[in-house]
Amino acid sequence: MKQLSNSCIITSIEVSQLRDPDDAVILATALSANAQVIVTGDLDLLVLIEFNEVPILTPQIFLSRYFSDE
Repeated sequence: MKQLSNSCIITSIEVSQLRDPDDAVILATALSANAQVIVTGDLDLLVLIEFNEVPILTPQIFLSRYFSDE
C-alpha cells in the first residue's frame, strides 16, 4: 500500500456546488495530493463527475477502466 500512497499538506478549499459541504475535505485532499482519480461510493461526490479535471468514479467503474483484462 505504501507504493500507492503519499502524504501531503491539505489546503482547505470552498466549493459552492457541493450537496454535502463536508465533502470539501475529500476534494481538498485529492487536489493537494495531485490525485489522478477520486474513487468513491458517495453519491454527493459522484454527481460532480469530475472536479478540477480529476474524474470521480465508483469503485466498479475505476476497476473496469484501469484494471480491465481487455
